Amino acid sequence: MKIGRLARALLPLFMSILATGLAAQAADNDAPRAVVKQVLAGLTKAGTNLNNPTYDPCPKLCDPAFSTIMTQMDMLQKEDPTAAYDYDVFCQCQDYDNQTFSLVSDRMTGTSRYEATVRGSDKDTKPWKYVLAPVGGTWRITDVIDESGSVRAGMLRALKGK
Repeated sequence: MKIGRLARALLPLFMSILATGLAAQAADNDAPRAVVKQVLAGLTKAGTNLNNPTYDPCPKLCDPAFSTIMTQMDMLQKEDPTAAYDYDVFCQCQDYDNQTFSLVSDRMTGTSRYEATVRGSDKDTKPWKYVLAPVGGTWRITDVIDESGSVRAGMLRALKGK
């Protein structure tokens, strides 16, 4: 009987701790989620009016190393159109095709790693992930993960072979 009363007495404390932890986790997601929403809004703006310029989140929203890799891959694409990654890795498309882009889910996968699952409105599009980490005090995109795995690692392999 005493255990039951003790459990009832401690239940509000445990619930408060749990609620505080969940609120802190939600707040932890706010900064990187804002970056992802900015990328998706830029892609959607470009995608819903094809007269708009294309949208490139790098270098502003990417970590400097990933931005450099992306630039080198773009240069390789100009030299060799058959090179890997002849599509926009941020929208997983050749062109925007009047798509909108949205956040499906997100989570912190550690104290300094955030993953957002996103997708385009094209029914044939499979979801992909943006990986973000704090760089110089600001959350930046460090990788994109699609069906083939890490885009960053794939680009580094492709660049190493050239």
